Amino acid sequence: MHKFSRMKMYTSWITELYRHIFEETPICHWGYMYYDLTGRYIQLASEQYLLDDLFHKELYAEQIMSDIEIIDSTFYSSDVTHDCLLADTMKQVLTNRGYSYFVDFIKRNTFSNNFSTEIVTIASFSNPIEANNFVLNNIDILNKISENMAARCRRLITKENTLILPKDFMISANEFFEHKKQTSKLSLKKRILKSANKSSKLPQFINDNAFDFNQLPFSFLASKEITYREKEIIYLYYYGFNLGRIAAILDISKRTVEKDFENIRKKLKCESSGQIIPTLLRFDNSLQLSIRKSDV
Repeated sequence: MHKFSRMKMYTSWITELYRHIFEETPICHWGYMYYDLTGRYIQLASEQYLLDDLFHKELYAEQIMSDIEIIDSTFYSSDVTHDCLLADTMKQVLTNRGYSYFVDFIKRNTFSNNFSTEIVTIASFSNPIEANNFVLNNIDILNKISENMAARCRRLITKENTLILPKDFMISANEFFEHKKQTSKLSLKKRILKSANKSSKLPQFINDNAFDFNQLPFSFLASKEITYREKEIIYLYYYGFNLGRIAAILDISKRTVEKDFENIRKKLKCESSGQIIPTLLRFDNSLQLSIRKSDV
């Protein structure tokens, strides 16, 4: 119980960190969970009474087993009342507390063969369709917020704060994990790539050599109107390629690249192409400052 008390101690901290962000939105709850297959577990949440329910009913088992069930997923959204994958005990706890919808942002870690999972959850009392539409239309910014929350909460994964789960349960969890690894279904991306190797008729954009935009020091949240090809152009421009090389790499005309640059400048309200990268960087910096507004 001491470890549960330690986790509950951070309720006010995590609440105040993101209150200013989720005010006047359908989101009324947010939290973080970490577990690994050695048995370490920590759960933080913005509602103390929900934590009480989870701890006292020892629902860590349902949480972890349900997550291993969807081991290939990086998101999980739930209309709580109608979610047939949600354990009945978990469903009852959530509905009793008034929750109608939640979405998990899931990060899998496989460093040094030590599988672990971090889950950032946001939840709502609102109509599930309204809440889901809010999430889908703000998925990029919510991803950023979830990354920020995970980075902050990750610092709290210490011996003093983490619970070591029962050995018998962890044996079952490891066995289930190994089973799911062997029987997991191909993701859509992997299915497409597998088909691409057998067919020359599929569009070229499905190849696995696409630009890794995550390597850039900025996102494209400054304008939702930027197209995928415009992102590719910005990527190549950032790495120093001139118009001719960009055109050759993307197999389009130099004039098309010039037109795309013109569209990018309009969307980002830039007077010159040289302002594109600084504009994207400034927007991301402002976004991070806003997210950190209530940091303590």
